[in-house]
Amino acid sequence: MKGNVGRAIVGGFVGTVLLTLMMRFVAPMMPGQRMDIAARLGDMAGVGPGVGMVMHFLNGSVIFALIYLYVLCRFLPGTPWQKGLLSGVFFWLGLEIV
Repeated sequence: MKGNVGRAIVGGFVGTVLLTLMMRFVAPMMPGQRMDIAARLGDMAGVGPGVGMVMHFLNGSVIFALIYLYVLCRFLPGTPWQKGLLSGVFFWLGLEIV
């Protein structure tokens, strides 16, 4: 299946925005650890949370989108939006395990 890189990146960006909003507004209502991905990525890289947020969006919008397009899209069932949603679940589960 030949994919569209631009559409994959836009889909990755939309998914990253939704995940970021969920972590910002929904996650604080749940008990457990603080979910500030920008601060955590910034701390891991030794930079501030602003650069951490750029890293977060680069991962979600470009890196994971290209992994989806060139690897996962071939094997996942369903329509393109269902494949994208399912790949997002796989990425989330994988990152939670790591």
